[in-house]
Amino acid sequence: MSLRDNKPLDVWTRELLTAQDNLHANGAVGYFFIDEQVEDLAETTARVFLGARMQCTRCHHHPQEAWSLEDYWGLAVFFTQLASKESGT
Repeated sequence: MSLRDNKPLDVWTRELLTAQDNLHANGAVGYFFIDEQVEDLAETTARVFLGARMQCTRCHHHPQEAWSLEDYWGLAVFFTQLASKESGT
């Protein structure tokens, strides 16, 4: 899974954000470990895939954009559903 394989961006993004297995079998799983807090992962995801900086939206509505507190925390809550488990290998 990579841009090097000339995959369309929508396919590459879907594979990255729905990655399963372990890090050795599927390097895309590492995306979910770049940030320790779900809030930080939400901010990284918004910046990378939406082109939006949402840090200030953690506390108040974005001053120049249409992002709200509800948008921010809705994205952050999505990432609380992720779980990692030991592979047993």
